[in-house]
Amino acid sequence: MSERIFESLKELLTQQGARFRVVAHESAGTSAEVAKIRGTQLGQGAKALVCTIKGFKDGQISFSQNLNLASADDAQNLDASALASAQGCENGACAGNLALTADQICANVPQQLKLPSDKPAGRNGRIYVLAVFAADHKTDLKRLAEGLGGTKASLVSPDEVGDLTDCVIGSVPPFSFHDKLLLIADPSLFGRFEEIAFNAGLLDHSIILNAQDYARIAAPHIVSFTEEATEGE
Repeated sequence: MSERIFESLKELLTQQGARFRVVAHESAGTSAEVAKIRGTQLGQGAKALVCTIKGFKDGQISFSQNLNLASADDAQNLDASALASAQGCENGACAGNLALTADQICANVPQQLKLPSDKPAGRNGRIYVLAVFAADHKTDLKRLAEGLGGTKASLVSPDEVGDLTDCVIGSVPPFSFHDKLLLIADPSLFGRFEEIAFNAGLLDHSIILNAQDYARIAAPHIVSFTEEATEGE
């Protein structure tokens, strides 16, 4: 667990004028359990997976769905069906390239809050991604890779999670503090609830954050890589 990330999150959100509150609670084993403890809906939970994606050339990512939610209004009104029209794309697909640079990955994070950056970016045609989605959805890693123009996505090891986030699995917040960790969000996270909730670097502390403020501060790139989970999944 990471007290450092917890304190960095609070500092970043305070500096950016975010509407948020901290909830202390017992550790929980599942998203449903922690939502009940927090007093939130399951779909408000923001889950974060650290992945590696292979199959890129020259560190270039091609977004098939690419929308940077810098506007608070976009976050409040966004839903999955609105993605294509918001991007000016036909059938949810459009062309675009992003050079993988530190400035673009965590531009809103002050330098003093960033983690040490010693992981390779784009080496051997792979990148590291923090994939964020609503807790009432399930992921499709193949769609995640294809949505970024890669060929294969896989979860990284617990040690790599620690290197890239300074957190243990289950406590990773939906923010990147690392120059080599690209932040991606699924549309399921937006348009349904006014607030999102997530573990804040600690298994026994959560932050409940206004969704507009999350979109404005974190500025994730939007890639659709989930579907709604059925009961029991």
